[in-house]
Amino acid sequence: MSVNDLQWKKTMRFSINSCAHAALALSFATIIGGLARPASGQCDPTILSSFDLAGVSNSVIIVDTVAYVAYGEGLAVFDAVDTLLYAYDVAISGTVAYVTDGYSGLRVIDVSNPGVMFILVTVDTPGFAHGVAISGTVAYVADGFSGLQVIDVSNSADPVILGTVDTPDQARGVAVSGNEAYVADGTSGLQVIDLLRCNIGACCVDGMCFDLMTEVNCLTMGGTYFGGGSTCDTSPACAPACPADITGDTNVNVTDLLLLLGAWGVCP
Repeated sequence: MSVNDLQWKKTMRFSINSCAHAALALSFATIIGGLARPASGQCDPTILSSFDLAGVSNSVIIVDTVAYVAYGEGLAVFDAVDTLLYAYDVAISGTVAYVTDGYSGLRVIDVSNPGVMFILVTVDTPGFAHGVAISGTVAYVADGFSGLQVIDVSNSADPVILGTVDTPDQARGVAVSGNEAYVADGTSGLQVIDLLRCNIGACCVDGMCFDLMTEVNCLTMGGTYFGGGSTCDTSPACAPACPADITGDTNVNVTDLLLLLGAWGVCP
């Protein structure tokens, strides 16, 4: 089944205690679609299906044909539902879900098999984790009165808090675009934060440049790190990849030639 089928069901349920407190009062995850187009030119959205999660639905994200809902009793994955914790927000990167869980911090969850999800690790943030956004290998957590937490998740099993940006009020939501984070900060409105001040920068890997990388992740990938605050636009151009260096020792010599001659002929 999939989101497209709209035939969703719960397949399993288990719980893990959390210190987070229920604060909102929504109770349904609702999918809306099927726009009609009357002659007047106005649209008439129609509710296709509604699914009672028996909790507070806070956030939803769609990845391919799977819906992930952060709600009062856990992380619901349609077409499979697992009750894990009190979830405020969720971001997905590959097969890993990042779920904010109030005073319990950031839960990092393996969702490679939505029917058998499990927590890889929990990052104990200093405040009350409300919102989360992922950009590259970095997670940004809106952490209440503790501001914005910047977390290296290049190793999803061992995240590391890189730094904190203090905000005037309560950081409750976050979105990232380019080198800037946009934080919904309670009574202080919208805070726009320059991420280049964090300990992340540009990295060259195989002739390609990547922004917002940590030094550890860059070096692990065999890249060249240009330092915290650097960008691909301001850093030296990446050296082009050298396909003739078959041995990968940064030199093209007779060893590479012998390997080429040894493989001469029709490719299998």
